[in-house]
Amino acid sequence: MKKCKTIVLGILFIILIIGITSVNATTNNIEIVDAKVKEQSSTITVSPLTISNNLIDSTITFNELNDYVTVELDLKNNELSKYKINSIVDNNTSDNIKVEYNFDENYISQGETTKVTVKFVYNKQLLNESKIQLSDLTIKINFAREDGKKTEIIVNPKTGNNIITLILPLILCMFGLFLTLINKKSKKLKVGTLLLLLSILPIPFIVIAQKNFETSIKFTDINIIGKFETYDITINRNDGEPLITKKITYGEAIGELPLPTKMGYKFIKWVDNKENEVTSNTIVKGPLTIEAIFVARTDTPYKVIHKKQNLDLDNYYIADTEENMGTTDEKVTPPVKNYQGFTSPSTKTITINGDGSTEVIYEYQRKQYNLTINNPQYILEGNLSGTYSYDTSITLTAVNRESEGLDIKWNDNITTYQRTIKITENITLSPEYIKKDLTLTFNPNGGTIPNGEKWTGSGDTATKIVHADEVYGELPIPTKDGYDFVGWISSDTTIPDEYQEVEYIEGTTTVEHANGQYINTGFTPNQDTRIIADFQYTTKKNEHGFYFTGTEDANNSKQRFRFGSTWANGGQWLVGYNSLNVSKGTSDTLRHILDFNKNIVSLDGNILHEFAYENFHGYDNMYIFSVNTNNVRSQGPQKLYSYKIYDNETLVRDFVPCYRKNDSEAGLYDRINGTFYVNQGSGEFLVGEDIYSGEIVNSETVVDKVENHIVYAKWVVHRNTNQTSGQLFPSVRDIYNPQNFVNTLIEPLKKKIAK
Repeated sequence: MKKCKTIVLGILFIILIIGITSVNATTNNIEIVDAKVKEQSSTITVSPLTISNNLIDSTITFNELNDYVTVELDLKNNELSKYKINSIVDNNTSDNIKVEYNFDENYISQGETTKVTVKFVYNKQLLNESKIQLSDLTIKINFAREDGKKTEIIVNPKTGNNIITLILPLILCMFGLFLTLINKKSKKLKVGTLLLLLSILPIPFIVIAQKNFETSIKFTDINIIGKFETYDITINRNDGEPLITKKITYGEAIGELPLPTKMGYKFIKWVDNKENEVTSNTIVKGPLTIEAIFVARTDTPYKVIHKKQNLDLDNYYIADTEENMGTTDEKVTPPVKNYQGFTSPSTKTITINGDGSTEVIYEYQRKQYNLTINNPQYILEGNLSGTYSYDTSITLTAVNRESEGLDIKWNDNITTYQRTIKITENITLSPEYIKKDLTLTFNPNGGTIPNGEKWTGSGDTATKIVHADEVYGELPIPTKDGYDFVGWISSDTTIPDEYQEVEYIEGTTTVEHANGQYINTGFTPNQDTRIIADFQYTTKKNEHGFYFTGTEDANNSKQRFRFGSTWANGGQWLVGYNSLNVSKGTSDTLRHILDFNKNIVSLDGNILHEFAYENFHGYDNMYIFSVNTNNVRSQGPQKLYSYKIYDNETLVRDFVPCYRKNDSEAGLYDRINGTFYVNQGSGEFLVGEDIYSGEIVNSETVVDKVENHIVYAKWVVHRNTNQTSGQLFPSVRDIYNPQNFVNTLIEPLKKKIAK
């Protein structure tokens, strides 16, 4: 009976062992199937990873701050249940190494794998030449089953899957069972039973160990080596300045770097000898040489200066300046310009300096041209033919022969005697003289000019082109009611036929302040008035003064353009501009030309007196043979041959002595406004002989003038005819020409007397 019990106990133990073994096998079916380095720093050293019984052996050496390595593990699930990783913890206590994890949180079925990444990061400041080891790192991975039950797998490098823990109790159990079966003696049975009992004792411990799956991941010899030597950092600015050297400790940043400058270049970056960019934050790991990298600027200025040769050909002046931009140290070939009259130089190729000082100077030579003068004898300055520089100005003056009625005409149709030319090409000039076109103007004096082919115009005016030293040719014959046309005369002093021009008119008053003859000109003088008069005193009187012309105010305090003579004390001329009279020179009874031009008084071309120039306006009109009307003063015995008044160089009065034919009233005819001015005082003017200015002009008359001129129609009142004999009896005053008077009246009388 006891033997049977022992056999049964052994069989149960074997079943138990098989079950426990089955549990143990199931737990170990979650295992590491692969391990590899997924990512690492360029300076880190990792020996090959080896997997042995869920242990990973490797040597990892960190050389620099922030070195890191990431190891990827593949864990395979060999159990029937689905598992996922719930959490991972480790026993790392090092301040130098930080361990980070990342894993897949999905459930995996039997035969599938899940990934776990373990990242080791060095993150602490090193001590010089220190070496830190991290070994026996235990990683605890918590798995969660899909049915909610938890299983822990402990990864412990010191506790592995020890099969002896399972085999030894099984051997003891089998041996005890054997003794029980083969031995009939109670003593052997007791020994077998004892062995069975002994094999059962480890079972509780084995079950606890198998409940916690252990997988060890061991990274051996994780070394951290610090290097803190001081190294030379050589800085090449690449701007012509000396090299800079600074000492930096290993592991430290380079720090602030200078900002280099280079004319014509833009700083880009610092680089080392491997052309890696270097900044102030770059960590020093050894001796280092860095240099500045520049890029050439594309807006570097340079000048192109264009210079033209001067007229003297001994220097150059700036004609144009171009402000250009280009790339530093680049070669450029600026184009030249094309200037008229200049020869362009060859182009130049230059290199653009970075400091902006580059200049290209192009010099343009002035071209030379020939000037040829034909008929050089006509040029006053001599023969100017020759070679001249472009743009040279040359003034040519031809001999003026206008007095001969000749005009100059150049071969380029210029008709001026003096001309200035610019040399811009080869030039040939030929001066020639031609007959000057003179415009003859016909003034019919109230008559009417008919149309004709030989002249232009009709009615009250017409013109004709004539030439000096040639005859006038056909002339028009005008008509005028009540008058007979005598002919054309060339006088510019002709007055209307109602008046007869005389040599002079003469005042007869010989008593000072007497109310004798005088004429009011109707013009009030100012500071710019000019008087030109042809006059003559006829008698010397021992009186205070006899005034020939002038004006004054009512108080006799301002005497303007006043001229006269006093015969007291031997005789002197009296003159006043804008003040009382002054006495100058010696007066006489000769004929004189008075020129009272503003503030300067001249007699016969000689200055008699010069007053200070003043601004004023006269109080009354200018008078002749007197000075005003309030107190008509000091008329004198004088003859007046002509009298002209100018207002600031403009002729406003042109008086001609004459008498009116119908009543013999003597006075002055103004050719400017066509008015006859008569005596406004007492008595009458005496008149000189009748005069006829100019000569008769007909078709055969040779033009003796060399300028444009006017001819005037001369008329006489239509004469009656004697019915018996048909003899014309013209009035003496109606005779136009003295010779006509002789021919038509005197000669016939002589013949009658002779008979």
